[in-house]
Amino acid sequence: MKCPYCHAPLGPSDVICPSCGQPLPEHIESDAPQSFWDRRLVRATLFVLGAIIAIFVIGFAIYKLTYWDYQIERLYARGERTPVVSETTLEDGRVAHSISFFAEDGDQIFIPELGRSTAVAGKVARVEVADSDWFAAKVKWAAAAGIVSGYTDGSFKPNKQVSRQELAQMIFAYAKYKNVDVSASGSLAGFSDSNAAGGWARPALQWAVGAGILSGSNGRLMPANSAKRCEVASMFMRFVENFKLN
Repeated sequence: MKCPYCHAPLGPSDVICPSCGQPLPEHIESDAPQSFWDRRLVRATLFVLGAIIAIFVIGFAIYKLTYWDYQIERLYARGERTPVVSETTLEDGRVAHSISFFAEDGDQIFIPELGRSTAVAGKVARVEVADSDWFAAKVKWAAAAGIVSGYTDGSFKPNKQVSRQELAQMIFAYAKYKNVDVSASGSLAGFSDSNAAGGWARPALQWAVGAGILSGSNGRLMPANSAKRCEVASMFMRFVENFKLN
């Protein structure tokens, strides 16, 4: 430190300047350079690092909950991934078939026909269905044909009502199975509730609208509504007639 009057060097305990005899103020700023890592800078640095980490964690969580699961579901829906069906024997001796879905470890595959989920471990999720179950043959055939792939949390839910978008997805997948032209694509923008459609179902809904299979009601698409028996019959009739499958 230096005297503010004569700029002579001062000792740490000096109250009077030994050179000019002037009483010294109680607080004299040090002429030493301020440390780079002062408290304010440390706090600011920690805050910025914490914000970056929080943004990364939240962003990854959103990606995992939306795009990741949607990507797995879309791959099966589009036939880019096909479940593998093989014959097996259950512990009770019943003949069964094992359906294997391939995804990343930690993902969940939801199979609505069985009403449950199965986790992916070792890059695969397996579901065993006994041939004696009343729906076994249907599930086995539909899974092998790529017409049903289940939900991303791993279950089939056989008693769950089918939504309009799920029905459109099944018909869309069946059309591809039968090598029907699926190039038609209609806009969903004209429906007031188009945002309610699941991302995984949009290609099927666009095709169904463009092919004249699905038309909505009063300007609404109602993709999440349960499909009534008359709606199921009507959509299949339009599908068969429009593509001359009868």
